[in-house]
Amino acid sequence: MPKVIKKQKKIVDLMTNYTITPNFDITNLRLSDGAYRCYMLLQHLAYANKTEVYLSIKYIAVSLERSYRSVNRYMKESFSIFRVHI
Repeated sequence: MPKVIKKQKKIVDLMTNYTITPNFDITNLRLSDGAYRCYMLLQHLAYANKTEVYLSIKYIAVSLERSYRSVNRYMKESFSIFRVHI
């Protein structure tokens, strides 16, 4: 019996690190892979009922392992499509 409980706990632990996104965000072909990753990171940080996220370009660049310039491009691209305000 204790083995089953341990396995169930692992399943619960694995299900705590995810972000739910609308299908449109996944299938929108006008968005590059880098811009999609940047947008999903912002969505991840704006959890629950948050409507604003305050973070630096440096934080995003380090998280995505990209340059500052690339992050700026990704943000412009995703903000033009999703109408997010900087």
